[in-house]
Amino acid sequence: MESPIHIALSRQSALRRSLDSSANNLANASTSGYRREQPVFQEYLARTGTPGNRQAISYMQDIGLFRDFSEGTLTSTGNPLDVALRGDAFFTVGHPAQNMYTRNGVFHLDANGQISTADGYPILGENGQPIAVPQNERGQVMIDSQGTVTFTTANGIQDLGRFALVRFNDEQALRPAGNSMYMTDQEALPAPETVTAQGFVESSNVKPVLEVTQMLEILRDYQSMQKMIDAEGERQTNAITKIARQV
Repeated sequence: MESPIHIALSRQSALRRSLDSSANNLANASTSGYRREQPVFQEYLARTGTPGNRQAISYMQDIGLFRDFSEGTLTSTGNPLDVALRGDAFFTVGHPAQNMYTRNGVFHLDANGQISTADGYPILGENGQPIAVPQNERGQVMIDSQGTVTFTTANGIQDLGRFALVRFNDEQALRPAGNSMYMTDQEALPAPETVTAQGFVESSNVKPVLEVTQMLEILRDYQSMQKMIDAEGERQTNAITKIARQV
């Protein structure tokens, strides 16, 4: 008797998950390097009834999260420590727990002169060490299209290292670690075809208008399911009431 309500509740649960995902996407629409997320569902068939009269009831089952890794647009900032990536690579972040990875290229110099994320974690070079800018000299940080960082002064050009730009065979297996960073147990592979752009940041690939439209559709579907639940609950109550009167 309760199957219609259970089916509707299953659908509502999926809709709520989708709504939370869209709301999170919208909240990060201006976060550099953020990647749009979308829950993935599949049909789950439950067998009910007696052995001679089996029925299959279709439910919605949440099986994971799909992350859209398509590139965002590049925005010029003029800041020499802002770096955008063109290609499927990630910057390598020296986190105390384990190396993490990001496409958020909004960097700054920390107290030690190391190129770091907004949270203060150093960006690693190909030698596995932070890339540090001389603090006792006046000069200009230059980053070429291959990710090589140099420091130009009146006395010449000093090579500071090259960003460790890496890619992964299965991007969907990357686990979010907050602030547009990801962690993984996969092997980090070289990404020689990736191009770096100094003075640019890569925007989020979220399209706010589409997210708002999707949220409105989800809300309409959710309300429709709620009306069905209310109607079914009222039907069951009336049926029980009639049976009770006949007893």
